[in-house]
Amino acid sequence: AIHANLALPQEQRCIRCKMVANPGVMLEIANPCAGDVVFDIDGLPTARQEGHGLGVQSISAFCRKNGAVCQFDQTGGWFRMQMVL
Repeated sequence: AIHANLALPQEQRCIRCKMVANPGVMLEIANPCAGDVVFDIDGLPTARQEGHGLGVQSISAFCRKNGAVCQFDQTGGWFRMQMVL
């Protein structure tokens, strides 16, 4: 989210966080992105630059370890990560 924001003009930068906790916990993080995101066969976004994508890998590992479900998508110029725990 931070890297994507740095590629945008200052006035377009934004990171939105939403959490709902009833009955489980749902977390959504969204940010505008200028380019198209490429997803792998598992639905995870792929990093285009070395050293990027560590957050996605960490989220995926957390979900596997804790039985959470996460989904990534890009619609309407926004990239979103949703996790349900």
